[in-house]
Amino acid sequence: MPEFEVDTDASPVTLVRFSNGTTKNKVAVKCYTKEETRDGKSFQQQILTSQVDDRCYVGRNFGPTNRFPTDSSDYYVGIHDKSTGKIRVVPASLVQMDPWFKEKEKDNNLETAKTFKEKNDALTTEFGSGRSKRAVMKRLKEGLSQEMMASSAETAVKTEDAETLASSSTELKMQSEAIPPYNMDAATPDDVYFSYILDKVEILSEVPEARLLQGQCLMYLQYLMEFYMMKSHQIRLKYPLPKDWPITVRDHLLNNFTLEMKEPGERSKRCVPGRLKDLTLSHILVLCLKMSEFCLDISPLMTDLKLSAKKLSIHASALGCSTKKSKQGLREVHTVILKLPLTFPNLKGKAKKNKIF
Repeated sequence: MPEFEVDTDASPVTLVRFSNGTTKNKVAVKCYTKEETRDGKSFQQQILTSQVDDRCYVGRNFGPTNRFPTDSSDYYVGIHDKSTGKIRVVPASLVQMDPWFKEKEKDNNLETAKTFKEKNDALTTEFGSGRSKRAVMKRLKEGLSQEMMASSAETAVKTEDAETLASSSTELKMQSEAIPPYNMDAATPDDVYFSYILDKVEILSEVPEARLLQGQCLMYLQYLMEFYMMKSHQIRLKYPLPKDWPITVRDHLLNNFTLEMKEPGERSKRCVPGRLKDLTLSHILVLCLKMSEFCLDISPLMTDLKLSAKKLSIHASALGCSTKKSKQGLREVHTVILKLPLTFPNLKGKAKKNKIF
């Protein structure tokens, strides 16, 4: 077995690995260092940053995000000298570069002040059907005490103003029931579909220390996709959703994406009509668009959701997106792009009265 002699006097060499794959071109990496003493030994803490294709990557060789712990392992790298043909082994510091997403500022005091019932009412107000919204509004108007009414007066005024504005612009927007609300006068693509889905993801999170919005989005997207793939006989069960899902998530999905049916002498059952099935798919597409910076390759969704490119393209068109086809070798790639100005399908004659799905 070959033996290697380590050059312990040499400075450690820093090696980086990008979590999204190897880069095609050379990229610049900035390194910030700080000397620390650990167990009587000198240790150099490093924070590395890099900009690749308008996306920032950050990596650390310490802390909970470090993928290569040095507590029980040492890392070395061999440097090949082409002129002499010899390999010199020196200490190495391995760092993984992960995408960095700007943390959204929020008022922690406001979040902690809300009870579970208030959060559930807020979810119903944002995502619920017309019947659920009317039931919540009626209960709030009839059951609030004077003290609670004083604290929620400002919220009630804003809700009434939003309802008035939405009713006055219904004829202009021609919005389908299977499409999330959109802003026709948006200045940037990020403003077209309001980030209420992402805001509610923060409420669904039960871990206060969860700082990465990307992780929360992926978890919520996982719930939506698993729910979308469920069969009709699974929805009709007494407890259709897995019990290990958070109860807030289960109530949110059942209240907003299913209908409850009850026949005399039988227990109530749930179903997912085509309109709510399309609504679920639209929420999945909007969330994927936001996480992919509004340029989405729908090939993975075709595999995960077992849908054709035509089906996804029709939904994307109803959301105001354009679809482009390209060739990558023998594979055909369908890319959905959301850009301004918004373009929606033209409905002529009697087709205006029908739903697009």
